[in-house]
Amino acid sequence: MSINDERKKVIAFTDKYYNTPTEIVGMKDEPHQVTKDDLKDKIIGTYVSSIQSAYFQKHYSDVATEKNYPRLDESLQDLVSGRVDYLLAHFEQDAALQVPLASLAMYAYQH
Repeated sequence: MSINDERKKVIAFTDKYYNTPTEIVGMKDEPHQVTKDDLKDKIIGTYVSSIQSAYFQKHYSDVATEKNYPRLDESLQDLVSGRVDYLLAHFEQDAALQVPLASLAMYAYQH
């Protein structure tokens, strides 16, 4: 769970001890860009009620379509099958093992 001001109102967080950066994840066999223009008309998978979903709404909702998922493994299945073009997510290594890592490309996001 990411620490933000809204969550601090109801949760007593300790000091942050681990950073899992948000990345745009796509398939390696397709060309990928992470600029807003390159995401036009794409379907981007995010987690339900997440900071990634809020980021998507703020920066990409005018050019791309968001598809929410409750879990990373479900979004990875849709990425591999082509039902989404990219994921905007914290990429957790253990969930990623369900998909061959060599088939994925990860990019730092930009806006």
